[in-house]
Amino acid sequence: MAISTNLPRASGFKDTRARPLFPLLIASLVFLGSSCATNDLKDVTEGGCRGAISETTPAETAPAETAPTELHITEEKKPETEWGVEKEGKDIERIVGFQVLLFSSKTKEGLVEEMSKIREAGADTVIVRVFHNRGDRFYPFVEPGADSGVYFRTRHAPVVADALTPMITAARANGLSIYAWMTTKYAVYGRSENNLYSYDFESKKIVPSLGVDIFDDREVTRLVNIYEDLARYDIDGILFQDDLILRHAEGMGDGASRLYGNKIRPESLYVSPYLNSAGTKYYVREYTDEFWRWSSFKSRRLALVAKRIMAGARGINPRLRFAVNLSYESAIRPDLALAWFSQDIGEFKTDKNGEGVDYFFIMAYHRQMMREKSYNDLKQVAPLINNVCNNAVFIVGRPERLVIKLQVTDWKTDAPIAEGELLKVASYLCRIDEISIAFVPFRIDAPLKDVKNVVRMSDR
Repeated sequence: MAISTNLPRASGFKDTRARPLFPLLIASLVFLGSSCATNDLKDVTEGGCRGAISETTPAETAPAETAPTELHITEEKKPETEWGVEKEGKDIERIVGFQVLLFSSKTKEGLVEEMSKIREAGADTVIVRVFHNRGDRFYPFVEPGADSGVYFRTRHAPVVADALTPMITAARANGLSIYAWMTTKYAVYGRSENNLYSYDFESKKIVPSLGVDIFDDREVTRLVNIYEDLARYDIDGILFQDDLILRHAEGMGDGASRLYGNKIRPESLYVSPYLNSAGTKYYVREYTDEFWRWSSFKSRRLALVAKRIMAGARGINPRLRFAVNLSYESAIRPDLALAWFSQDIGEFKTDKNGEGVDYFFIMAYHRQMMREKSYNDLKQVAPLINNVCNNAVFIVGRPERLVIKLQVTDWKTDAPIAEGELLKVASYLCRIDEISIAFVPFRIDAPLKDVKNVVRMSDR
């Protein structure tokens, strides 16, 4: 029997913590179960099994559960909090990007040509994958030297090949800014893969699980060293992969307990775990107050790891920009983002020491949302996308720092979305002439004409 301890989908939890930045809306909740979808690259796409915070499908729910209440902030009635104003003085520019999972070219000349398609579509930034998980498809223009690792030179992880250098050359030849898209938690290349600890609901034991132990400062230092080597390249920025999360059963063990200050006991976190009728996944009916304290601790640790990485990389390249991938729930349901992913968007904002990310990438993938909500008509998802956009702009403080990610390929069918669909989705966005946009993923058969029209719409 395969047991999943992925995202909990439960009803009726209560959070008694004081959260001044957002009022948590307590309601009966439908939690959607996670799935592992396969796109061009197994385990690499933001819907892949290893980084899966974006590809989910409706799951069985407990009786009498209702749809979640979303947090909605209108521009006319913004709460008086520190979130509405960005006080730092950094000159952050609006970007229009294309995120690349895989290029099709087998030659460096062909790579330049593919980059030209990105530029012709109206993008000014290309975001390229620089990590490789075992089983992924290799960039065809390199000769791989390892079955997993990174695509840049470093002494701290296996090097598959230096694919980054020719990608930089091709980007610069087309006048594009270039960001490297890199893992954190799953950067276990060349080492034991199971260094984290999580709770197994079936055995009722704490067991090793996939990932770097981010509660071990030695492992964090190794990550910093990898990113410092990445920062030595002529890149404009780095995007943290969406594995910078800890799920609701992850973050156990002695190391985590030492930093937490108390022994982490699973029985104190979950109320009435149960197995679904299919016998495939465990769910919990409610979270305890202790669970919320622990989840907040985990979110702070994730942000601390990110800030240590950023400080190290910026020590090599002070002009380097950083961006973080975030679930759309982080903008409209901060309680769910905290429960499912230990994600708190506020933790990534610039702190008193000047450390924080420059861009917030929100994965607002419309077809994914429609599947989760069981919507059949594109118009049904319009309020959700607009709500995500408005709330995120308010949280981030400056619209150009918000990067809304739009999907141009269907994660389930692997086919490009229909002509005209992207334009309709873009029309649901808020302040489209001010926010940043990223299209995912770049492919030769992507609806590039629609992308170009969206860019024109946003430039008005």
